[in-house]
Amino acid sequence: MSREKEALFEHCRAYADKRVQSLKSQIRELQEDLNSESKSTAGDQYETGRAMMQLELERFSKALDEAERLEGVLKRLPSPKTQSDRVISGSLVACGDLQYYLAISAGSCTLDGKTYYCVSAESPVGQQLLGKTVGDTLILPAGKFQITLIH
Repeated sequence: MSREKEALFEHCRAYADKRVQSLKSQIRELQEDLNSESKSTAGDQYETGRAMMQLELERFSKALDEAERLEGVLKRLPSPKTQSDRVISGSLVACGDLQYYLAISAGSCTLDGKTYYCVSAESPVGQQLLGKTVGDTLILPAGKFQITLIH
């Protein structure tokens, strides 16, 4: 099981890293556009264009802050070898056919033909999982599930 947890951690790390790099690249391009834009004779059009670019830059900066927060969450996760009787951040949880890795929201990951869902502790599913033990029941949109394994 720790092999799966290590692979899922790497999936989450790659997801967060890709987001950070992509956003940094977009911010860099937008800043270059802002710096290279020269004032045209249509002053109002120039100011409107710069204001729109500035708003886009702020949006990208907020998204970058969130992506960097995800990296911080991953740094604080316990080692994949950590065992717990209760679901904690970093746990791999089996609920029937569903497999959840409690770390960050990074979509699904398929390993050896099995699909695992990477969810954050702040997500609705994560909130239901936290603190649960084997045998506890979750009520999800897909139905009612019993926790069969925590690793």
